[in-house]
Amino acid sequence: PDLALKSVGTVIANSSKDRDKSLFSNFFGMLSLYQPIYDPDVILDPDTSIGNCWSFSGSQGFVVVDFRRLILPESFTIDHISSSISLNQISSAPKTMTLIGYDNGKEVVNYGDFTYNKDGFPIQNFPFKYEQQNIPISSIRLTILDNHGCDFTCLYRFRLHGSLY
Repeated sequence: PDLALKSVGTVIANSSKDRDKSLFSNFFGMLSLYQPIYDPDVILDPDTSIGNCWSFSGSQGFVVVDFRRLILPESFTIDHISSSISLNQISSAPKTMTLIGYDNGKEVVNYGDFTYNKDGFPIQNFPFKYEQQNIPISSIRLTILDNHGCDFTCLYRFRLHGSLY
């Protein structure tokens, strides 16, 4: 199951700064349209329609996700929109990411680095090593180290799979 859902009490504890809330984007170079900017907790919501993402300036950012109970994570999933419906060929998608698990604010496990393949499926799952799956955590930090070449990064959905401790 997905343990990183707002509906089960999961919350965003901290994050890097969002993009400017008054941002305007250029649509096909002809008209300027308001592009809403969502708070980071949008990544804990199953709605991944176009533009319904957490967007931050640049290619590096982070988000800390707190869980209501201790969990034993087995894998995580990143969702992005398909390149076939994106105006920027998903260059805003995260590329290289690292995850660190915490229990009561203390680092307990570094899950390592992972790469989102923009030419792969829009929903990509990344399993953790077996020995990492037996360490209970109360929060996790997802750090995005770079994207696929855009001046901003857009994270549509973050899922964490596993079981309750």
